[in-house]
Amino acid sequence: MPAKRRVKTAKTNSVFIYCVELELALTELLGPKGKWRGLAGAFENHLRVRSAILDATRVIRKRLDSILTADDRLRLTTDCHLDEIKRLAKVLKADGGGVLPLLANFIHLTAVLLGYDWLSGRPNREVIYYQTLAQQIIDDEGRHPNSNFLMGKLEHECRIAFTIDLRSRGMRVSQIARILNQPESFIKNILVREGVIDRQANVKRT
Repeated sequence: MPAKRRVKTAKTNSVFIYCVELELALTELLGPKGKWRGLAGAFENHLRVRSAILDATRVIRKRLDSILTADDRLRLTTDCHLDEIKRLAKVLKADGGGVLPLLANFIHLTAVLLGYDWLSGRPNREVIYYQTLAQQIIDDEGRHPNSNFLMGKLEHECRIAFTIDLRSRGMRVSQIARILNQPESFIKNILVREGVIDRQANVKRT
């Protein structure tokens, strides 16, 4: 009786898969016109994952170069992690070998940027986030695309311009308030912020 022939079945790689999460992460860094937009399926190939990680590393390094200007040690620490991520990405294996060290360095980089240091489990730096006015507008439009934020901003700027103009014509705070149908305190605050009158001035005398 002839021996049964063994049929080899190809193993599927569960590491490199269709990955929307990686596509979104890259879009966050590169924008909607970045080369990885719509290519979640490309990450089934470890070479494409390698390329994506290198692209992400370049963008992150560029951003850090522009914001880490007063902390040499933090700059050195982040550079070390980015260098290691770049090195590990270049030797990433088709079977997933090297993924855990990559993940570890990304987590460690995140921890360092959040202020954690010296493997102490405690922050050793404080982190401050802030937005410019232009960034605030973009943020508001993103969260509330149908809002009247911009219209409200324009109206406020017009009130400021009218207030300054009426003041330059010799009108008092109370008169400007009646014309613009606003509280006297609101008009005074505008004039103070614009440097037209002093904060200590009595409203009745302005």
